Amino acid sequence: MSGEAPRRCCRACHFLAKLTPPTIHAKDADNSPTPSELSHDERELLAGGGPASSVVGKASTIACYRGVWDQGYITASGLKKSQKEIITGERGESCFFYPFTPGMFFPAARELERRQANRREGERDREVTREEGQKDRRHTRRAFKVAFLAVVIAATAILADLGWNIWQHFNLCTPAMEKQQILPPGKHARPPSTAPARRSSP
Repeated sequence: MSGEAPRRCCRACHFLAKLTPPTIHAKDADNSPTPSELSHDERELLAGGGPASSVVGKASTIACYRGVWDQGYITASGLKKSQKEIITGERGESCFFYPFTPGMFFPAARELERRQANRREGERDREVTREEGQKDRRHTRRAFKVAFLAVVIAATAILADLGWNIWQHFNLCTPAMEKQQILPPGKHARPPSTAPARRSSP
């Protein structure tokens, strides 16, 4: 296939199928069309805009094996997209997709596609869980910093209040202590002398 094909398009998808109508109409037969894979060359012709009837024959039609679209959808009146646009258009993550693998049965491709989808979903869940864990750790660190700052502020306030009380205590007690005479036990302070002062002789 051409390197210009989008990564996820019908041309590159294993589910792009040829539907062949049943040839046996027994009472207990399954009358639903039989899907079969399209070769690389047939995919290129369809992607180039070649008529489906000239590629797969007039009795067969093309369709998505997963039921997203069929040839009746392409030929519906008023359709805005051509066969080429449908087959080559990028579908991204909004559609079923499994890379074209020649020789693989459709049920096997469907199961492998389901496993890949589950694996991608699991990876997205793990990524979300990892991001949420990182957010929780950031919030925890922020809460710890706030709590630590609150403890520091509270401790500073307590120390400041204690220092203020000690300073007040010493400043109020010191003047009173200076006015008192501290004497040994059993001794009393002498009252001030009331005798007149002697005059000195000439």
